[in-house]
Amino acid sequence: MSSTVFKKFIDLAKYLIRQILILLVNFGAIKKINSQVTYIAEKESWAIYWEGVGISEHINQKFATPFMVVTSKVYKVRSPIIHFGSQYMWEIWKDLLPKNSKIIVNFFHGKFEDGLDVARHISVFISNYEKIEKIIVSNSISYHRLIEWGIPLEKILKIYIGVDTKLFSSNNSETKLRARKRLGFNENDFIIGSFQKDGIGWKNGDTPKLIKGPDILIESICIVSKTRDVKLLLTGPARGYVMNGFEKAGVNFKHFRTDDYLEMPDFYKALDLYLITSREEGGPKGLIEALACCIPVVSTPVGMSVDLLPGLASCRLTHGFDSSEIAKNIIELMDINDLTVSFNNFKATIGKVDYSTISHEYFSKVYSPLQSVGIK
Repeated sequence: MSSTVFKKFIDLAKYLIRQILILLVNFGAIKKINSQVTYIAEKESWAIYWEGVGISEHINQKFATPFMVVTSKVYKVRSPIIHFGSQYMWEIWKDLLPKNSKIIVNFFHGKFEDGLDVARHISVFISNYEKIEKIIVSNSISYHRLIEWGIPLEKILKIYIGVDTKLFSSNNSETKLRARKRLGFNENDFIIGSFQKDGIGWKNGDTPKLIKGPDILIESICIVSKTRDVKLLLTGPARGYVMNGFEKAGVNFKHFRTDDYLEMPDFYKALDLYLITSREEGGPKGLIEALACCIPVVSTPVGMSVDLLPGLASCRLTHGFDSSEIAKNIIELMDINDLTVSFNNFKATIGKVDYSTISHEYFSKVYSPLQSVGIK
């Protein structure tokens, strides 16, 4: 059996299983979810899940019973409003959703040039956009792409990805020192962070996921390390390609893999600078988590970085994806005598992405207009 035939067989089997699960819900064998809004996330450990949690926790405070529920079990959902946190998850379920539900889909990133699978997905998305009430984008790049692809303007709304500023909060010298000691760094180390998944698959990740720019990351740091002493702090799964590259180049790094999202603030607090070298992003989440912790950021021109970083103190947005330009910006920030950023420097930007702001935008601009419950 060829790989193509086998894949089609697996896809058909999965489709039939989904239909069976839906029938079991319809017959009462599995309890349904019928909250006013259900937010769909792939897995609990992913950023998309935590996005749903952040939005729902703030909105549910307005109601005696939960207005919004977060789940990955799409087959259970019978809510009037179904919100897919990922356009890919929506594509899987689009033909099996309740006919009377209004559908919202987040389209965070993607372009035809990103590969055959992404191009196919975008074509399917464009062909089926009429099934969606609102398409939410997180940045100006995606907003303008959808318009260029022929999606009607009234379907599209830009709302930033959010951050929990109670969990991710401003740093100080004491918390920074404690975080460094706990992670095995010295007080005077200059530590650059990169917290993401940039290898293919969920094992070692020795094959690079080029859209995340792991090759750019290695090249940029190697240039910096020729004239400056830096150490890298890495988190996330499948980072074998990056770690192999740094080992060969003799760059000092530490890698930690945590499955507990609530541990992430401690990693940011150890940093002097956060680095984004991706070729394509919706956020990334690391951008706003770093800013909420008052960590300077150097980023390629992707996602929300394009919207949030210009003019922001102690941060740099590169013009392109050239490693030399990225390295130059890192060195410029390293040469500042005191790179410490106060909360007031980032206050206005953080306010735009705090979940209190983001949840209000979703409720007032998306959910409330699509259902009968007025704003409390």
